[in-house]
Amino acid sequence: MFPQNSAKFPARKTICIPLMGGLGNQLFQLSAGLYLSNRFSRYVTYTPQFFQVALPSRLTQREFRIQSLLKSSEIVIWPKWKMGAALALSRMGHPSFIRELTSSDDSLLKSDSSLRFAIGFFQRDAFVSSVWDQLLDRMANSAEFATVLPSRPNESVVLHIRRGDYLAAGTRSFHGYTHLSYFEDAHMTISSIVGAKPLRVISDDIAGAQQQLSSSRYFRNIQITFENQTYDLESLTLMANARAVIASNSSFSWWGARLCISAGGYATVPQPWNASPSEADRFMHPNSDRWIILHRVIDN
Repeated sequence: MFPQNSAKFPARKTICIPLMGGLGNQLFQLSAGLYLSNRFSRYVTYTPQFFQVALPSRLTQREFRIQSLLKSSEIVIWPKWKMGAALALSRMGHPSFIRELTSSDDSLLKSDSSLRFAIGFFQRDAFVSSVWDQLLDRMANSAEFATVLPSRPNESVVLHIRRGDYLAAGTRSFHGYTHLSYFEDAHMTISSIVGAKPLRVISDDIAGAQQQLSSSRYFRNIQITFENQTYDLESLTLMANARAVIASNSSFSWWGARLCISAGGYATVPQPWNASPSEADRFMHPNSDRWIILHRVIDN
């Protein structure tokens, strides 16, 4: 059971954001909520209902991963009819019930103080950067997320390979599967900056990642430790505390890279972010010389 909303704020004074996707996407949605709260001086709530009753069939079933970053009063479960009505109004373009349609959608930026409901992934560094200190504070006060904060820097380079659903035809056509040449170029680039460092590989399919890298003549000459991480926060902690991160085009990987550069590390990220160039290639990237954007070839 999810905790019920115990806030004393009238419903008309709150903004609700449905949570969708995995840990990385939920962190983006939390960032958007904090941004809205600061902008409008409003109380923002979050609903994990999509993981129970309102999950669109095109989305993969995921878990509610940021519960420990939220106050109990920030977690709400609406009656099904109310959620259905909010979703319908967002599809109709109601100004108080907005829906992000694409990465170039400015609906959240154009919203006003009448906003009550916002659904989307909101993957923009501008939202994250504007609330960065608030995010770190929430992590520091969460027993679960405190380990993610960069506090135990190591001298390794962490390479993240996203496989899993990215290999499925439908998902692959949108996100694109990254050719090995990106990871080779990224490792050479990072090594030229930080020197030769131990390489640790994490993946949602570590056996597949090992097989993939073994097909590379370049990586055959590199000593690699393949990390059998079974918990996402363990992998995120490795990235956050690394000397450098070689990121994949996944929101989870993005957060590992973002935490790493905030602690003085370096990160390479692929472009285009999705299979086809989009506004995500502009909006996803922080303005930092430690954030290195490298072209990737899409592996068909």
